[in-house]
Amino acid sequence: MVRRRRVGMLLRQYRNAARLTAQQVADELDCSLSKVTRMETAKVPLQRRDVRDMLTMYGVTDEQRQEIVDLLGDDKSPRWWHAYNGLITLKYSNLIALEADAAQLRWYEPQVIPGLLQTESYARSTIRHTRLKAAPRDVETRVEVRMTRQKLLTKEKPVRLIAVLDEAALRRRIGDASLMRAQYERLVEAAELPNVELRVLTFDRPSACTTGPFTLIDFPDPADPTVVYVESAAGDQTVEKPNEVRRFGYVFDDLCANALGVDESVKFIQALIQDER
Repeated sequence: MVRRRRVGMLLRQYRNAARLTAQQVADELDCSLSKVTRMETAKVPLQRRDVRDMLTMYGVTDEQRQEIVDLLGDDKSPRWWHAYNGLITLKYSNLIALEADAAQLRWYEPQVIPGLLQTESYARSTIRHTRLKAAPRDVETRVEVRMTRQKLLTKEKPVRLIAVLDEAALRRRIGDASLMRAQYERLVEAAELPNVELRVLTFDRPSACTTGPFTLIDFPDPADPTVVYVESAAGDQTVEKPNEVRRFGYVFDDLCANALGVDESVKFIQALIQDER
């Protein structure tokens, strides 16, 4: 997904440098305007022939062309989530792809424990409650995908996770005492990982944030700008406009500043474990 985004950005840059509009490109290639714009915004898979025709139109040099060819070549390799095509939504698949290429995730969660930190039982319960009409097989598929996503935190070069959890997310009863205790213990274990930082925003702490859950996804290469994944009942969305991404960054910084420190947060969760005994 990140490589596709990079190619899309390069195509847009080369088109602008050639002083061509997206409509002019669409007319020349005998395709729809939406196809051109969706290629540039990485909303559709890129076909080599289409990319080659665009590069020819833009008068791209051999060196520049090779950069895109290399990116397209890497993007052909199948990834683990491709096995779930048709079983999970395209938006969810794109999120997994972005996570897989990320260097850091900055995650705010006001409602439930973040998916990358959930136990299997907790995940199953939350999925059942949010997908009320889902068949049992679909629920289990989602649980399986969520558990596989968690390998991001323990792979050879793990992603860095900074998660701010609202106290409400911790106290919301997703299951019985045994389930909740196991989930709290999972959080404490995760906090011991050198790449995981957990902070709790308690009820008595001030915060100007009134938004729902969101994740800032940062990539190792500065050429790949940060994107924000926003979850809502109306449909998840990816925010990429720089000004909007910056606003989410400011909100996250404010949340971190007002949340408990790392050690205090772990102690807070450990107290919850004792409450469930």
